[in-house]
Amino acid sequence: MMNVQQFLNLEIDREKSLAAFNASEGNCNALGFLYGGSSAAAAIETLESITERPLIFLSCQFNNFAKLGADILVTAEESVRGGNISHTSLSATADDALVFSALGTLGERSHSLETQFISMPKLDEPKNCPKFGGGKREGKYSIDSRIEYRVARGSLRKDKQVPGQMALWAKVPELKQTSASSIALMADYLPVSIGSVLERAAGGNSLDNQLRILAVEQSEWLLLDCQAKGVNKGFAHATMNIWSQSGRLLALASQSIIFREFDLKKVVSEKN
Repeated sequence: MMNVQQFLNLEIDREKSLAAFNASEGNCNALGFLYGGSSAAAAIETLESITERPLIFLSCQFNNFAKLGADILVTAEESVRGGNISHTSLSATADDALVFSALGTLGERSHSLETQFISMPKLDEPKNCPKFGGGKREGKYSIDSRIEYRVARGSLRKDKQVPGQMALWAKVPELKQTSASSIALMADYLPVSIGSVLERAAGGNSLDNQLRILAVEQSEWLLLDCQAKGVNKGFAHATMNIWSQSGRLLALASQSIIFREFDLKKVVSEKN
């Protein structure tokens, strides 16, 4: 078992506000590009390290594809540090090209009120749900091999369909605990929800990842409750509520997506 920094092979120099990692097979998708969730998780780990505060909000914008094998240099800045809250920014480059940038708010306050206003949907437990994805797609080791998903609601569950919605149980078997960065790793499956609700081979590239952390609770599985909001003019928008197995709302995620319809086998063969 490992932590997220070890999972990503992320090296952080807290004093210099720098970090570095590689777009290795385990950090890339099956097409050989850096996985957006790996980028978001690296950003969170770096910002939490330099501020020594927990994440509240992250907005990560993807600028260029980083190909398999690229070395990623991360430069961070704590622009404002208050008594309880830090505002931060971060950029990540490969061969001097900007790969992704991020804005983050971190901190915590003591307050007696703790509540949530929505409830986790009543769905089958992970053990009763069919597996989704994972393994070595097209014989390749990738991030898909390291995150396990099970379908609780969506096009693969004809008895569990709600228009515009998909729900996945998710876990990262290599990680020893739940954290904001491990949630980010799992939350980047929002583009898949677009294809699920349309019941076709569709999805796309994330333009951004946004994550808002309400709580961090240890849980073997997380429920990713996805809601595809709509598709128009070649773009799609979707949101996600992220729950622990106890029914606690942990985080909210959202993405804007370049909508694409595709034949995955054809795309993979073209990249080889």
